[in-house]
Amino acid sequence: ASLQSVDPIENMIATDTTEEARTAAAALERIYVAWKAEEEFDLKFHKASTVKGLYGRTASRVYWDKEDKDPHPCVDVVEQPRNLYLGYKTDSYEDVEWAAYVSRWSPNALAAEYDLELDARVIDESVVPYISSVTTDNMAARPWLNFGPAQIEVWDYWYRRRSKRGKMETWNAVVAGDAIIQGPNRYPEYDGEIPYVPLFNTFIPGVPNGRPELYDMEQLIREKFEKITAGSQMIANGVAGDYWQLV
Repeated sequence: ASLQSVDPIENMIATDTTEEARTAAAALERIYVAWKAEEEFDLKFHKASTVKGLYGRTASRVYWDKEDKDPHPCVDVVEQPRNLYLGYKTDSYEDVEWAAYVSRWSPNALAAEYDLELDARVIDESVVPYISSVTTDNMAARPWLNFGPAQIEVWDYWYRRRSKRGKMETWNAVVAGDAIIQGPNRYPEYDGEIPYVPLFNTFIPGVPNGRPELYDMEQLIREKFEKITAGSQMIANGVAGDYWQLV
């Protein structure tokens, strides 16, 4: 926390001792500072610190904003790390091999985002939304469909695949329910890397996850609640028999 509370000094170092190299480094530093301000990087850094402090881990998703008038790389912080699944190349847990983010969409939002046609089907006496392109009736049990508005489970899956030239490429596919609604598409701008960067609250050797800040406090809080419960039970046993008697 003491390290994260101090803004780091980030200077662009000139690659040469010439005036042109120093001018280029100063211009690059101005661009970098402007990018951080445009991306609200301080707010996202605070969000990342909060999430990984609660869950022990989070991740940042790097993407290229093509819809903006001035396309530039962007960074988003995963607020629900429990919905993010990461696979690593080796058991050193340093390089990500694949990533999948699972979210639940309402039928209207999903149809508007991906231009789909949805209908309703009755499965096990429950009316659930279905993507019209799906032809199979085999659907895994989804208990949340029985509570409130029905939602569709969407998997945003990123993986790497070797090209014909032997170079690794980055691919993505979006699966909703039992249907592939987008892709597989190749993203050459990632150059064979997965666009998720893990962020851990602390480093634990040999473990792919961090440790939340309340980890060491859980046992103390549990013991406190046990003592309070025991004391309340003792008081209840002592007065319950005479508490409601008229004197």
